[in-house]
Amino acid sequence: MSKLESFYSEKSVLSGLISHPLLIEEVLLRLERHHFSSKENKEIFDVIFSLNTNGSDINYEIVRDTILKYNKPVRSSLLGEIKQISQTEDQTREDCDKVINLAMRREVKKTVLALTQIYDDDTINNNLLLEAVSKLSTNLFNVAGNNLSTKYSMNYSLELLVNTVDENFNKDEECPTYGIKTHLNEFDMVTNGLIKGHLMVVAGRPGMGADAFCQTIMNEITEKENKPSMLIDFTQGPEELALKLTANIGRIPIEILSSGRLRQEDWPRLNKAINTHAKTPIWFETPASANVFEIKNMIRQQHERVKAEQRNDKDDGKYENEITGLEVVFINYLQLIKGTPHSDSRHYQLSEIVRELKSLARELNISIVAVSTLNRNLEQRPNKRPILSDLRDSGTIEDDADSIVFIYRDEIYNRESEDMGMAEIIVAKQKLNPLPGTVRLSFIPEYGRFENNYLDFN
Repeated sequence: MSKLESFYSEKSVLSGLISHPLLIEEVLLRLERHHFSSKENKEIFDVIFSLNTNGSDINYEIVRDTILKYNKPVRSSLLGEIKQISQTEDQTREDCDKVINLAMRREVKKTVLALTQIYDDDTINNNLLLEAVSKLSTNLFNVAGNNLSTKYSMNYSLELLVNTVDENFNKDEECPTYGIKTHLNEFDMVTNGLIKGHLMVVAGRPGMGADAFCQTIMNEITEKENKPSMLIDFTQGPEELALKLTANIGRIPIEILSSGRLRQEDWPRLNKAINTHAKTPIWFETPASANVFEIKNMIRQQHERVKAEQRNDKDDGKYENEITGLEVVFINYLQLIKGTPHSDSRHYQLSEIVRELKSLARELNISIVAVSTLNRNLEQRPNKRPILSDLRDSGTIEDDADSIVFIYRDEIYNRESEDMGMAEIIVAKQKLNPLPGTVRLSFIPEYGRFENNYLDFN
């Protein structure tokens, strides 16, 4: 047995779980099968987990009978050894921490050995080296954050659901949402807001304002909901992003703000916008290019930095459940993320990109909003409102995204449109709403801003 294994601690945890069944739900939120180094201890843990999931009573006799019933490869004497260990609830928690700690250290050791092999391999090219290092660094982030998959019993999941429903029912709001409120009220009603663990794709033809839509939402959720957010933009630098976000929130024409020719009424708006942004939790990344693994590392690193800042603020009354890290990440845009060298097929590469982003959203419990382009073919149709098949590599995005939103402004194609100043937000897919629909919002192009209460500018 190596110094990174402790069979006694593993048996002590199992003893505590059998002796104190009320502790099982708490421990199972952190402890998993892979944390055990002994195969026999893994089998016993599986039995306890299965009994708890099925709502069965748990004691030594029931565990022993279940092991025999399913012919588990466990020595008959091992359960007796476990029964001899006397465990309090606090001792069980301490041994659980030790078992998890040793498992994490074993994973770190594996990763270090894998990095050593890469270091010694003179034949590996730059692309494969970058991908390998990115994947291994991803593994290290997983180990550091204990972000490997977690199993929840149905009872615990139902408790979470009831708490969420009760919280939304008691909200003193006109339109409570399941997710993060964007304060675009009709949009929130159709989409339930930005949902953590979900990937939302926002798409439109050039000039429709897909990026402005995301910037409006970013301003709203950081100013009014104080949700830490990150924007990864391949098309603009930090100064240009700051300019557009300031014009958006300050309702100052972008052209006037960029030229410096501010009118008298613009100065108070500018001061207010700057003071507001100085307090909002927004971070930018503006890479010239990056692949999806580099994007994931950017997000993970910022996620951990935000959590560290939030922990430092705990003296200000912040509770552990308020240490969220990032909550929303915006990416502009999907098609500019580089593919990995697995395949020359862009369809395959984009499929991998979308799956990796969706996986990251679930892993970090954040909402990811990614801008996507649309095919030019829709320009040939009389009705130019986008449909799902207009997405570039549509099958991939349509299958994997949790929500798909199209931006359509009729005035782009029809200068005599009756809908001047109006944008249709077409929710073409929403995982939690089988009957999505279209929302009408005001769009003010000089501010690059979407707002409630559509006004007829004619």
